[in-house]
Amino acid sequence: MKFYYFGLMPYGALDLDYDQHYASSSLVLPNSYYDPKEGEKLYTRYLDELELADTLGYDGVCVNEHHQTAYGLMPSPGIIAGALARTTKQAQIAVLGRALPLVNNPLTIAEEYAMIDNISGGRLIAGFVRGIGVEYHVTGVNPAFSLERFHEAHDLIIEAWTKTGPFPFEGDHFHFEYVNLWPRPHQDPHPPVWIPSQGSMETIRWASEPSRKYVYLNTYSPFEAVSTFFQMYRDVAAEEWGYEASGKQLGWAVPIYVAESDEIAQKEARPHIEAFYNKFLRMTNEMLLPPGYTTISSMKKIAEAKREMLSGGREMERLMETAALQLGIDSTSLRRRNLITSDLMPYTLPSGAQLSCGEFGQTLDMALERADWAGFAARAEQTAKARRLRGRGLGLYIESSGGGLEEEAKISVLKDGRIEVVVGTFSHGQGHATTFAQILSEVLDVDAALISIIQGDTDRVAFGGGTVGSRSSQMGGVAVLRAGQGLIRQGLAIAAEMLQQPQSEITYQQGSYSARQQGTHVSLQEVAMASAPHFGGEGLHQTLRYRREPGYTFPNGAHIAEVEVDPETGRVAVVRYTTVDDCGRVINPLLATGQVHGGVAQGIGQALFEEVVYDREGQLVTGSLMDYSMPRAQQLSDIDVCFHEVLDPNNELGVKGIGEGGACAAPAAIANAVLDALRPFGVATLDMPLTSEKVWNAIRAGAEGS
Repeated sequence: MKFYYFGLMPYGALDLDYDQHYASSSLVLPNSYYDPKEGEKLYTRYLDELELADTLGYDGVCVNEHHQTAYGLMPSPGIIAGALARTTKQAQIAVLGRALPLVNNPLTIAEEYAMIDNISGGRLIAGFVRGIGVEYHVTGVNPAFSLERFHEAHDLIIEAWTKTGPFPFEGDHFHFEYVNLWPRPHQDPHPPVWIPSQGSMETIRWASEPSRKYVYLNTYSPFEAVSTFFQMYRDVAAEEWGYEASGKQLGWAVPIYVAESDEIAQKEARPHIEAFYNKFLRMTNEMLLPPGYTTISSMKKIAEAKREMLSGGREMERLMETAALQLGIDSTSLRRRNLITSDLMPYTLPSGAQLSCGEFGQTLDMALERADWAGFAARAEQTAKARRLRGRGLGLYIESSGGGLEEEAKISVLKDGRIEVVVGTFSHGQGHATTFAQILSEVLDVDAALISIIQGDTDRVAFGGGTVGSRSSQMGGVAVLRAGQGLIRQGLAIAAEMLQQPQSEITYQQGSYSARQQGTHVSLQEVAMASAPHFGGEGLHQTLRYRREPGYTFPNGAHIAEVEVDPETGRVAVVRYTTVDDCGRVINPLLATGQVHGGVAQGIGQALFEEVVYDREGQLVTGSLMDYSMPRAQQLSDIDVCFHEVLDPNNELGVKGIGEGGACAAPAAIANAVLDALRPFGVATLDMPLTSEKVWNAIRAGAEGS
């Protein structure tokens, strides 16, 4: 095993609050943030560190290439590598990645690498990459041709290193009448080649090909993923190329911090690691994956991975059912044994995320009671008399919610007495206008009918994170709450002046400021009209940007479904559905119930009906709602909705999230219920959607097998 020191060279002097104004440290962050004097210090420091690694006996030092970004000040790694070639003595010098598709003349890279190899006495390691998606915005190269340009540039460089020139090179992207490299590489036939990647099967297959046998270097993946990718390399080498891959062909780039203990290491390294991943590396999807950059086959693998991720809750619930069956114990008892109890809160998960609160056992008990879990046998007996199969299924879920760390609200009290609120979230059916008006009505102690909510108007909304990840109440709602409280404080000085009393003698209640001793009062609207001269003529107003600490809330719940299956047709009918959800404080029960209804309907659709189907020629068959089966009202049972409110301590409203809960739990609950009904036929598993045809075939196969 060998160890290499990797210097990424971030701009360490960067004010980390930059992300309040800019989406990324790449492309869009103005270079006015860069101070050349700080840059001089950083380059000196980073070169000193790389040289020290050589002195300390590291096997190698690593540099790489990135453009127009604060997280890696190395647009020209050859300059750094050339300096190291003179100042280091023993360490190999690995240029981890020159982005081959981004240059118009790959021969310049061949020459540069050959120079460094000669100056260092044959210590160069040549890294080749396609370059991450953001680099294509920098260079203007069409990302759709990135893979073609990479392979062609690679072939040109290898030929330039190994063939006697001059000779011509004619490709689809690069054309040279003369290829005649001066200087040639020091190492024979050329420097070793490393291919950094994050798990692409295409890359692994190409790098492991027998004529290459390049080092596959996985970057920044967790250990479990790295193990999988390494095995993929070994499998491809053995099964497709017919050789046993050496451990020397596999590498892993990963942040390592050494301290006296794990606790000290975590404490000291955490802020730096979090800044690196959560700030420096953050990019928008359009930056990271420009159109054409990802191949069709890779997109399919990404889609498959997402499908597996999204079905994780269902798979866990199936495992619980299977384990309970094999252990011969009640599945609810097995789940209860494995639930995190409330006395352990706050609880840190293996991922590092922290659960602030939760009463999972109580939520489960409430669901079992409301669903009359104990009375199922009697209902199943009645169903059997009608020659139907009845099954029940339980689905527990917990999800993270609250995407985005910032949200803004602006409150203005108008001359006519109305109160206007501008928010950065946007409602598409959730009822934000009702919720936010309700929150502000409680804060200001005024009639909610006086409050107007403005959202989605780009002429009015200066800042906003939108609606994603069940964030609206816990972000926009808290912003409205705090802005309302600030508005009251802002009006206090004006009210005191109007009432001719010190501020300490003024109270606010029922929409008015009152003087304790005099018994006089002025309304919020009167204060607003009087305040115009004090606030540039705009009157009483308050703009507040709420920024929460990194982290999430964790809505959770227990859903129970009962289904009837017709063994003659395979048709599945949902006959009972019970939910108990912990979404923190329920601001508006009617809206929250509607969110649960919508989520459950989506989950039932996923479990029973919805499927994308292609014909043998690759033509989409289910391209319209005439063909794509979605649940209809008559296919859904009444949904018994109940809430178990465990207030989140990390925001003033105590809210968590409710938008996705039904969609998380319903597929597991429905799948467990159907498989429970099919248990007499020995059916242990079925892939969703559980269509009538699929269920009927499973029943037939089970009946024939018995």
